[in-house]
Amino acid sequence: MPINEILAPSYARVKWSSPVASHNSILYFGSSASEIVLGSVTEFAVVGRDGASASISAIIGTLYSRARQANQTPVVSIDEILVFNSAAGVNTFVGTAENPTLSGTVGSYIASAYGMFVFASANRQKTRFTAFEYPDAKPQRTAGIVVPLVDDGTVQWYFIRGNAPFTTQDGFPVVAFKSFNTGYNRKLARSYGRVIAP
Repeated sequence: MPINEILAPSYARVKWSSPVASHNSILYFGSSASEIVLGSVTEFAVVGRDGASASISAIIGTLYSRARQANQTPVVSIDEILVFNSAAGVNTFVGTAENPTLSGTVGSYIASAYGMFVFASANRQKTRFTAFEYPDAKPQRTAGIVVPLVDDGTVQWYFIRGNAPFTTQDGFPVVAFKSFNTGYNRKLARSYGRVIAP
């Protein structure tokens, strides 16, 4: 399999803004995306873990709101959500989802710092959700914990226990929170025009 081939049934490319710059993330889902009508609004949805349609816009709004509130990620706004299906590894553009309004407020941040959530499937394949401008720049890896059954408002709870069918790039459902890593991205700092020691 080519290293960049996406075998998850669908995925979303999310463009979001921090107080410093725009960033891109990719989220993979365990069912194909389809167009649905919710009230008077046309949306794109995947099949949630409960078997019902789950709005991609709502999933992303919930995820990034949690990142902002519980995990202190300085997400200012969601700027674009491009939805794709990936049947047999062939990527097909489905449409552009509505940009959700986020809850919570933007706190302190450190430009070029990152916080990376690492999740794993049952066969140990991993996927990552990275937040830039995280308020902690010290290089550190914290082992993941067993995510509680009761919703604690965090990103890791939503990835593992929420209704959104998150998967790895190869389409395997995520089942464990492996680690949370923080650090400082020197290449990103240079792109911001910061002068740093080599």
